[in-house]
Amino acid sequence: MTPRTGAVDAIVLAGGTGRRLGGASKPDVVLAGERLLDRVLAAVAARRRICVVAPESVRLPAGVLRTLEDPPHGGPVAGISAGLAALAAAAGSPDAAGSGTGFGGSGFADSDGGSADADGGSADRMTDAVLVLACDMPGAAQAVPALLGALQGAGDADGAIAVRPDGHRENLAFIARPDAIRAALDSGGDRDRSVRSLLAQLDLVDAVLPAAALDDVDTWEQHAAWEARLSGDPDAARRTAPSLPADRRSSADPLSSPDQPASSEGDPS
Repeated sequence: MTPRTGAVDAIVLAGGTGRRLGGASKPDVVLAGERLLDRVLAAVAARRRICVVAPESVRLPAGVLRTLEDPPHGGPVAGISAGLAALAAAAGSPDAAGSGTGFGGSGFADSDGGSADADGGSADRMTDAVLVLACDMPGAAQAVPALLGALQGAGDADGAIAVRPDGHRENLAFIARPDAIRAALDSGGDRDRSVRSLLAQLDLVDAVLPAAALDDVDTWEQHAAWEARLSGDPDAARRTAPSLPADRRSSADPLSSPDQPASSEGDPS
């Protein structure tokens, strides 16, 4: 059962260049018969509003919002900023993206992602939190419930972030109050800024998950590992991964921090 928490929207980042996949459109990469983007969208399907940061070339299901940072390729922080703006616009007011302190007020998400206050009235214009995920997380179905559960006990903290057992944070798997995210954006800007510097301004509790649940798909080698894991067939990787030169399959991402894996700071798509 989905943990009860305030109304939650979701931003899925899918607007990068996919350089380490040889320029492939990462959200459209098929893994075990399903697009990477569709796997993440399934994990957030119960959220009230979903916004995907992606170009027009990426197909989206009906009812899912689309936006893209302007100009494009400004990095994941610019994508988060664009996603917040799109969600606020969809709510009908620049202030509808939520305010206040702490979580667990009178509005709670129901099983369909809607919300109602304690008197049964609508709380649809209030967003208590926003999930932020990269499109290349095949384990999102495990990460989302863990983040929601951590959020429920976050108290006066700004939100929660996915963390591996060794303490490594997955910077593109977090949930936080939108007003707190906006304040962090306003204080440091959003163009070509690292996600780590944005999150450093947020008070986030840990949502510890198995490392395998947080593995992403930045390279064809990682795609192959996931393909084998999901299919149970170690030979599946050789049948599905394209043949690309090694330098194209594992090149470093320019947005990555030197002391942190590229998947946490770099191109989410």
